[in-house]
Amino acid sequence: MKATIYSTGSGDVRHVTIHGRDPHGQPSSELLTLNGTTRVIGGSEFRGVHSVEVDAVSPSETVHVTRNDTPIYTHIVDIAPNVKRVIRG
Repeated sequence: MKATIYSTGSGDVRHVTIHGRDPHGQPSSELLTLNGTTRVIGGSEFRGVHSVEVDAVSPSETVHVTRNDTPIYTHIVDIAPNVKRVIRG
């Protein structure tokens, strides 16, 4: 699956790194740049996502990470305001 990211803030342009496993089970990472509330679709295929981090915290904006399974966009994880990294169990 490919991941998508978007923010609750229209001017949010932070960098988001997605860490996981590729379809062959190897560690993989992808760096994406937020484009505000517009969905940004990653180019890498992931078998699973283990953690997501932003390059800087925001006091008010949440970053949403979803699967690119349009039109559903299944939730993977959110990075809340004032949080830099989320590790999935």
